[in-house]
Amino acid sequence: MRVSGKVCLLVSVGLFLVSAGLFAAGGQETAKTGERMQITWMGHPHSYEGGVPPDGNPVELLLEERFDVDIVNAPLVINDREKVMLYFAEGKTADMINVFGADVGAELIDQGLVRTIPEQWLWDYMPEWMSLLISMYSKEIVEKEIKRYGDLYAVPYSNYAQPMPHIIAVRKDWMDAVGVSDPKTLDDFYEMFAKFTFEDPDGNGKDDTYGIGMYNWSKFQYIFGAFGTSVDKWYIKDGGGVYSSATREYREALSLLNDWYEAGIIDPEFVTDTRDDFRKKWSEGKLGYNVDHPWWMVASTTNDIITMVKNLNPNAEFTLLDAPVGPSGLAGVSMGEKNMFGQGAIFFGRNTSDEKVKKIMEIKEALCSADTTLYVRSYHGVEGVHYDIVDGVITYKSKEEVSPAERAKAGLGQFYALIPATFERHAMLTLAKEDAPFYAHSLQQPIFTHVGFRENTEIVQTKMADVQTIANEFFFKFITGAVNVNDNRAWDEYLSKLEAAGLSQLTDEFNRQLSE
Repeated sequence: MRVSGKVCLLVSVGLFLVSAGLFAAGGQETAKTGERMQITWMGHPHSYEGGVPPDGNPVELLLEERFDVDIVNAPLVINDREKVMLYFAEGKTADMINVFGADVGAELIDQGLVRTIPEQWLWDYMPEWMSLLISMYSKEIVEKEIKRYGDLYAVPYSNYAQPMPHIIAVRKDWMDAVGVSDPKTLDDFYEMFAKFTFEDPDGNGKDDTYGIGMYNWSKFQYIFGAFGTSVDKWYIKDGGGVYSSATREYREALSLLNDWYEAGIIDPEFVTDTRDDFRKKWSEGKLGYNVDHPWWMVASTTNDIITMVKNLNPNAEFTLLDAPVGPSGLAGVSMGEKNMFGQGAIFFGRNTSDEKVKKIMEIKEALCSADTTLYVRSYHGVEGVHYDIVDGVITYKSKEEVSPAERAKAGLGQFYALIPATFERHAMLTLAKEDAPFYAHSLQQPIFTHVGFRENTEIVQTKMADVQTIANEFFFKFITGAVNVNDNRAWDEYLSKLEAAGLSQLTDEFNRQLSE
């Protein structure tokens, strides 16, 4: 759909300076600009290369004129918990507050730095915002996710990319070279990985390839998914909480991976490889299998995993595979019910008035309109200046033409215009036609849902890290055979260590939070 970004800006003749007293202890406003309501705005901190948009930028002026407010930009846009908390510890505050991580939001709540809002306000003042969220999940999940400690502290947020599982990409040219096509089951995948390892798929005459590897947090997720489980996740089973890394299904997946490791088809450096290590091997043609989010597989993303291979081997070809089917007919990947009060959620300063909260809601709700003109202007910019329409989609000017600093100076991106972007309404504005199949493939993969702890209580804080450390240690020991996963005594000893670290206490706490 062709969307024009040409919006006439009505700029007030009188622009007034805001005194530094705005950020004095307690965050009290000491300066007023005319008769307009003044809102201090702390925009979303992730990946804002160009820094904080300067006061008086075009998007700010557009929003000020349309909503009859004065917006003052909080001088902090950074994905750093300590610096964010230091900002508030110095007595500064803001009215509209975006944070990157759920842990930061929880800390703002725990320290009394943000206020609560009535849940009904979400439905009364932000119906379109909430409908976008529900379209990505369900009303039941949204209602369950948004509260903490029984109260509502933030307008919940998510986007189309968060519910999407990672997908499997493999070297199609390697498959053709070793005579593999369309693997469906774990046995089929084993055959493919073995051929990738032992049959010189790149034809260079060297023994320098592996079928499958892993980096720190990817954890062979589709292999565990074929057993209906995952690594280090909490599930609801038979009405109660279950820790995935202590289940029979988890053990069965580990046993299979140990067989594969002993067969030599798993890169032995998976124990220490970081994401950068893994990507280097992938790009250099040492691995033929990769699992990542579709965002990192499309050409419109900088340094995507397809282009990084083609940069070194222009003849490389790729295909996307469906989740392998396990011995019980299961297939899929584990995905959590997303935390909607972390990345992108809107918090309000503890002294922010009801009137300001409602005005901020009004601004954000307008950006969610089905008429995307305001959103496009505020997020993407002006057609011909910041982007062009190519094949019906918004295509940004190169960094040489419009630098990140220039985009920030224009007020574009997430600082003002971050909203629950959906695939159909928002992603398709900028998604190149050749990129769409990657996202469509992700949406077709089956998902096993796990559930996170709703509150970071003392038990979670003191016990979770110890349990996860033990589970992670034995994850590698079981796969590499340092400890025999098929030995019942060894498995029982592992479970005993989890128990001693606090697994039962965590399970009880999970069930308590679940019941509430």
